[in-house]
Amino acid sequence: MERIPKTAKTTKQRKSQLFRFIIHGTMRIFNVRSAAPVVVNGDVDRAVRKETEFNMRTIRMLLLFITGMFVVIGTLMMMLGVSVYAHYHSFSSFFEPGMIRMTPSILSVFIGAVLVIISIFGFYGSLRLSTCMVNLYAFILMLLLIVQLAVVIVSFNEAGDHLYMYYINIPVNMYSDPEVQQEIDMLQNTLTCCGSSSFTDYLDVMFGPNQPVALATVYLAGEYLTLTLPASCCFSVVDGRCDRVPAMGCKSELFSTLVHNSTIIGILGVSVMLVTVLGIIFALLLARCIRRLKSARGLLAWRIRESVIVAREAEEKQQQQQQQQQQEQQQQQEQQQQQEQQQQQEKQQQQEQQQQQEQQTEANLVHIESQTSSAA
Repeated sequence: MERIPKTAKTTKQRKSQLFRFIIHGTMRIFNVRSAAPVVVNGDVDRAVRKETEFNMRTIRMLLLFITGMFVVIGTLMMMLGVSVYAHYHSFSSFFEPGMIRMTPSILSVFIGAVLVIISIFGFYGSLRLSTCMVNLYAFILMLLLIVQLAVVIVSFNEAGDHLYMYYINIPVNMYSDPEVQQEIDMLQNTLTCCGSSSFTDYLDVMFGPNQPVALATVYLAGEYLTLTLPASCCFSVVDGRCDRVPAMGCKSELFSTLVHNSTIIGILGVSVMLVTVLGIIFALLLARCIRRLKSARGLLAWRIRESVIVAREAEEKQQQQQQQQQQEQQQQQEQQQQQEQQQQQEKQQQQEQQQQQEQQTEANLVHIESQTSSAA
């Protein structure tokens, strides 16, 4: 049987592990289970730990990639918002105060800044393997997803368009004011429109003698009428007459120019929502892997501490046994010394007794000799 090279086998195993982990991990992401690895014969299962580390590295790279996409998207949104705001800031006088804060350019800058700020939590949590930061990153992305969902619903809803149209006000009845005239003329020339809703808004407007006006023949209510309109409403003026008048009013044109197309915004919102969902999934998976790896390391550290404690206890027992043996040896030596001293004392006593006996014997002999000599 042909033997598979180790490198090819390892690559194949890693691919299968990644595929299996992504499929089953997304299905069991909200399943609360024990994060402790398998323990066999007192050691942490190396296969489980290696698989967890590999999956964590893969998910971390994917999360870093998505977070980088958030930074790029957020930066582009801010640049686009600033560019649009600078280009159409001259039309801000036609917005109500509540609408000025809700223009697409300002919303674009706000959402882009939020994306960039959120990305900081994603980068920090991924690089530092911080479970708290990654969970916070996922939570903020969930909140942002809810906001995006609301924006998408409003963008696809016609009622939202009517709501925004309500905040746009073009004061055609104040056209006699030179400042208002200048702003309205610039708006009509830029957007190629006439009036607020249509050119009929100028039917009741009184024009001054020095205002640039032109006569226009229009078909209205089944008959041709000659109206006096601002020159900015005409595509071109020939001998004081308009050759053609725009049918669209500036209110709808202004809204369409700023918001462009609600369908396109909705599609872009859905695309960003999909990226946000991927970011949430990978953030939660990374947090789960970090918890699992930390649990494995904690268990390994606990077992190391236990083994160190057991080794210390065994060493202390050995030291106690050695001390007991030394004490026993000292006691034996003391007993031997006592026995030797007793033997020496007994020998001395025996010697003294022998000396006393010898002295008594000598004294007896002397006494006998003295008696013998006296008897003689």
